Amino acid sequence: PTSFDNEEKGIQCIIVGGYRRGKPLCGDVDLILTHPDESLTKNLVVDVVASLESSGWITHTLALHLMTSNRDQQTLPYRASNADSTGKNFDTLDKALVVWQDPHFDDTTNQPETETPQEAEEEEHYAKSKRNPNPHRRVDIIISPWRTVGCAVLGWSGDKTFERDLRRYVKKAHGWKFDSSGVRERTSGGQVIDLEADGETWEERERLVMEGLGVGWRGPEERCTR
Repeated sequence: PTSFDNEEKGIQCIIVGGYRRGKPLCGDVDLILTHPDESLTKNLVVDVVASLESSGWITHTLALHLMTSNRDQQTLPYRASNADSTGKNFDTLDKALVVWQDPHFDDTTNQPETETPQEAEEEEHYAKSKRNPNPHRRVDIIISPWRTVGCAVLGWSGDKTFERDLRRYVKKAHGWKFDSSGVRERTSGGQVIDLEADGETWEERERLVMEGLGVGWRGPEERCTR
């Protein structure tokens, strides 16, 4: 869908998760939305969900978190507060966990070529009440500020074991803390380490993050550990 004028605003949509790794079957689809203008990504998830709900694409919103917007889109503090605890919300970015369904379906069967106004009205009422046969899909909509989009894409593209081992390696090799909101120094009071500032695209930024962390570039298909 082209809701929320995403083309006009230049909002970029990146498919991550198992789909990006090439899994033949996925339990859900993970999408990251971002924009170089950070004023557009703050609270963006609220507007996107509202727009997609009103246009019929989202049938259920299971959860909505504003973790990044609530801390002014900054990298998660080295020692997170209870409100920023990753244990409660499993990630550090704004996100919506939704159920998605294509609202468009063919409803032209058994319709007469000519109709009276009354028949047309009855047909319209029937069409509105007809059950949508399109399958429901689970979709996670994640919002990342541009300054750390490389970290977000990397943090959402590996499977659970890959991401866990990556965080452990970064801690042991550099004394840094890595998550999808950015990188911080563990031994200097949590100073932010910007590894991706020179990247002009999200692809370049993801590559710079991996190289800066010391693991080198690994394509998404190489981030499957099971």
